[in-house]
Amino acid sequence: MKDFKKIYEAFFKKRNQISSSGKHDLELLDFVLEEMGFSTTKDNSELLNKLVLEFSKHKLPLKRFSRHNLLNVDNLVSKSNLISPEPMLANIKPLNSSFDDIVKSLSRIVAKDKLRRVMEGVYLNSKGKELVATDAFNLVVLPYKLSGKTITIDPKTNLKKTGENTQLYKNKYEIIFGTFPDYKRVIPKYKQQSISFDLLPFLSHVKAIEKLSTFFSEPSRFVIKLKANPQTIYLKPAVLVKLLTAMAEQGIEQFQFTWDAENPSTKPVLLKTTKSAKSIFLTMPFIIDEGDSDYALMEFDLQAKSTKTRIKRESKSKLKVPLRKNSRAKALSLKAKAIKLKLQLMKL
Repeated sequence: MKDFKKIYEAFFKKRNQISSSGKHDLELLDFVLEEMGFSTTKDNSELLNKLVLEFSKHKLPLKRFSRHNLLNVDNLVSKSNLISPEPMLANIKPLNSSFDDIVKSLSRIVAKDKLRRVMEGVYLNSKGKELVATDAFNLVVLPYKLSGKTITIDPKTNLKKTGENTQLYKNKYEIIFGTFPDYKRVIPKYKQQSISFDLLPFLSHVKAIEKLSTFFSEPSRFVIKLKANPQTIYLKPAVLVKLLTAMAEQGIEQFQFTWDAENPSTKPVLLKTTKSAKSIFLTMPFIIDEGDSDYALMEFDLQAKSTKTRIKRESKSKLKVPLRKNSRAKALSLKAKAIKLKLQLMKL
């Protein structure tokens, strides 16, 4: 369509102007086309899908859409689940090896759990000479020489809000009392191993799909797909971004995925690096039903010769599952399955 670019610009300009009008996108598109002098007698659903897909390929706006103005992911996955948003800049400088900097890096991994405060802390394992953080989706273990007792500290301690009787570590971090999860029980040893990926370019792709998801009403339907024939692993972009960022802050430049050969969709995925062999970076997968087409996917081939992201349309012969009428129920279903995996770490 020769006027597609003009329609694209007019449509998204109008969307920003009437964010709280309550107009649905298809109704809005008809209105824009009528304003531009185009016929609106036919169903423009196909054109709307193309506009949303084109949006996913453009450089994303700096400002997110309001909650009244979010796009529908169904329009994005109407033709193909595989998407290729423009990579985002991931220029992360490695931190120095000071205790405070490492704790600051690990603070992005800790959980938000007021009912189990120990999950909000960084574990100082003096006996094992390592620092540990987990949010039950990611787990990071970093070697570090420690003295004194094994304790858990709050990396986000606000000294202005702590009471006079609060026990502090190094007069800076609140000590959290409680039993830290037995994280060593979930650390696997796998034989399956991917090609090496350059961390920052890989992170730039993952950050792109994470940010793209924020412009849609159901961000839970955006997923990273790792192909390792005959196995497939799915990861959540927001979860993976936190782990990769922490790795980049440790000065890691390359990594490999390792996974369970028999149950890759339910067992932890390990990110292995040669630079810091004693460091452990682990993430939990997300379960998606085989053949499910409800999700927007960014695909990486774990066995390809090139580390470049390979994104292509799925074969026409592939079985497509019809979109569910209740997409919100689908999103909740994904969340429920994710929580089920999360409990593997939480119950330790």
